[in-house]
Order: sequence, then C-alpha cells, then structure tokens
Amino acid sequence: MNRNNFIYAAIITGNLDLIKDLPERDEIDMCEGMERMAEGFRSEGKLEEKRNTLKEQLVIKLGAVSSRLEE
Repeated sequence: MNRNNFIYAAIITGNLDLIKDLPERDEIDMCEGMERMAEGFRSEGKLEEKRNTLKEQLVIKLGAVSSRLEE
C-alpha cells in the first residue's frame, strides 16, 4: 500500500493516531496497514462501549439523566 494512500485513509476515517508511528518507507505492507486501521476501530469501539456502560450505570443509580450530564 502506498504510504500516502494510507495517510489519506487515516485522515478520512478520523484515525490520525495511526500515522504517528508510520514507517518512513514509501510502501507499507497492506496487511500491516489494514491491521493498524482495524486496531484503531477496535479501540474506538471499546471506548464507546465503556461510555455506554457508564451511562447505563448512571441511569440505574440516578434515574433519568440529562443530556448535559450524559455528555
């Protein structure tokens, strides 16, 4: 995979942290690039899952939760 294309894909998907440790060579192993992208999505999913769990716990503990508190 072309290095620039990987950078463009990271920008489009909002995963800029993927390019901070990017090798300097012009070509990137496509499997490595796709695994980096997948790991970014997994991390993002885990964070969202934690947020949802916390929100559910707040609702159980406090009842109705305002949108401001939810944020």
